[in-house]
Amino acid sequence: MPDILASCYRHALAIAESQGLQSIAFPLLGAGVLGWPTDIALDTAVQAIRGFLHTSEMTVYLVVFDRKAFHLSDERYQNVTSYLEEHYVDHALENEYRIDDEAYGPDHRRRLYRQGTEPAHPKTFLQSELNQLGETFSETLFRWIDDRGLSDPEVYKRANIDRRLFSKIRSHKDYQPRKETVLAISIAMKLNLAETQELLSHAGYTLSNGNHRDVVVRYFIESQNYDIFDVNDTLYITHIHV
Repeated sequence: MPDILASCYRHALAIAESQGLQSIAFPLLGAGVLGWPTDIALDTAVQAIRGFLHTSEMTVYLVVFDRKAFHLSDERYQNVTSYLEEHYVDHALENEYRIDDEAYGPDHRRRLYRQGTEPAHPKTFLQSELNQLGETFSETLFRWIDDRGLSDPEVYKRANIDRRLFSKIRSHKDYQPRKETVLAISIAMKLNLAETQELLSHAGYTLSNGNHRDVVVRYFIESQNYDIFDVNDTLYITHIHV
């Protein structure tokens, strides 16, 4: 009875909201002594929490102890693993690429071009961005949000990012986000690959074929699947199995 389980989450979240709580943590309800299949229990929890967060502000933690709860369809698992095998460089680099790092010289950058990890921008998009050289990550991000007619809550909720972090990015034009934050925002804004590369570059990063997370994110962008929960589930599962 997924509806009954979902109502438990919704009721608990409503009480937490009425008490003015800013965060709440749940175990995976129903997956213990009640014997619910863990994948169904997890999907029910995620859907109920996601529905709540569409209209409410709260940090919600879901504590999952059993890796078996995370499940991908056979088709998606095969598609993702095939994509990883094709694109993921076996000798994955220990550190993320920083395009402004002097430690990476011209020879290294030439290798990046051969691997296809530098953005191939449409001409009009590139020209537009050349006109905006000097913008910080924050300035670029919020210009793009305005250009697309999006609101801040739309973006940080789709990205599953805390509102306070997003407010910090908006308030401090020189704020340096973590790479995973930029990727989550790219997913939330449904950016294409060239746009994602461009947004990353304003924060000093780039996508790399030598990074498991980067390749999985590229797979979702190229597949036009912009569900951050699907992305995170896939990252977790493929990192275990690949």
